[in-house]
Amino acid sequence: MHKQLSVQKKMTAIIFLISMLVMLLTSLQFVFFELKRTQDFAKDDLNSLAKVISSNSSLPMALKDHVAMQEILNSLGSRKDVASAYLLSGNGQALVSYTAPEISSRLSSDEEIEFLEQESAQIEEGKQAGTEMTWQENGRLSHFRPVFYEGNLVGYSYLSFETSALSEQNIYLLLGWLLSMGAAVIVTFLLSSRLQKHITAPIEELASRMRQISLEKRLLDPEVHESKDEFGQLFEGFDEMIKALKERDQLLEKHRQELELEVQVRTRALEAEKERAEQATLAKSKFL
Repeated sequence: MHKQLSVQKKMTAIIFLISMLVMLLTSLQFVFFELKRTQDFAKDDLNSLAKVISSNSSLPMALKDHVAMQEILNSLGSRKDVASAYLLSGNGQALVSYTAPEISSRLSSDEEIEFLEQESAQIEEGKQAGTEMTWQENGRLSHFRPVFYEGNLVGYSYLSFETSALSEQNIYLLLGWLLSMGAAVIVTFLLSSRLQKHITAPIEELASRMRQISLEKRLLDPEVHESKDEFGQLFEGFDEMIKALKERDQLLEKHRQELELEVQVRTRALEAEKERAEQATLAKSKFL
């Protein structure tokens, strides 16, 4: 047979589970919101940088000034998250390019070829669409943008961000969430253990009084309880039951005493009658 859980443990479990469910739903909502916010922030940052590069490059691209275009892309070296950048002609041919040396040095030849093929495919897709496009693939966040000068298309810009820092930030966020949930589990369990005592303590007190009555074989005097809630009503009902039982016992005791007195009176009457009968018999025998 399975051992039944006590009310105390059941109340602790109920309070703990409800509290954890509320905290879990709330914290998950916060985590998902924060993850989405960081993703949106990274995309907005990429779009803003691409807009600045395109704006600064429009005149050099119109004038075919490769030196100025290269200087603009080289200025991206201050950004640690920029993996590569291109300024392209109207037919999609690269005019100038930039590749972050610290990122390129970490890649194997196969990985570098894979990223080059990915960039070529995205550039071709953007050129066919003829509008701004953003991709997030294989740890890269990329943006393609047409470049105009005085209303005329002079080429395209392409930027690619490495998202390892973003992924690392998300990992730290999830680790922080796990640590917070772990601390919340401990605090919630301790609080639920203390809170349930306010509910189970009156029940335990009532059970203790019932055991005392059973062991001592006597009805205890009613106790005064300040609580006016359901537990207070329960104690009042129990005390009223004890009071009714004591009144019943008193009536039974009074009736028993009356019966004993009546038996004694009848016994004495019978003894007196018996004694008179014996005396009458003795007197009759003497007469005969």
